[in-house]
Amino acid sequence: MAGLCLQQGEVAISLGTSDTVLVSVSQYTPALEGHIFRNPVDLNAFMGMLCFKNGSFTRDRIRRAIGASDWESFAEILSKTPPGNNGNIGFYFDDNEIVPNVSRGDYRF
Repeated sequence: MAGLCLQQGEVAISLGTSDTVLVSVSQYTPALEGHIFRNPVDLNAFMGMLCFKNGSFTRDRIRRAIGASDWESFAEILSKTPPGNNGNIGFYFDDNEIVPNVSRGDYRF
């Protein structure tokens, strides 16, 4: 958070083994779905953090499932898909997810 110099209302996303969303907020509003900390660079603000368990391992599984050997191949396949993916969307959870509380599985709509 400190190295990003996030301002009020800005969001940072870290894509890793687990994925994390950080946001600078003006009010302390505790919630069961995430964490609220004192903002390390603005003592009058707070830092909201959400962590998602299904990150890079799940993305890698989907990449391999569509036949992409690397991320360049994945990007090429993706570039040939029309915007909106013809109305198809999917949520993929290799493990039970923390936020939202969802059982493992592939959910396609």
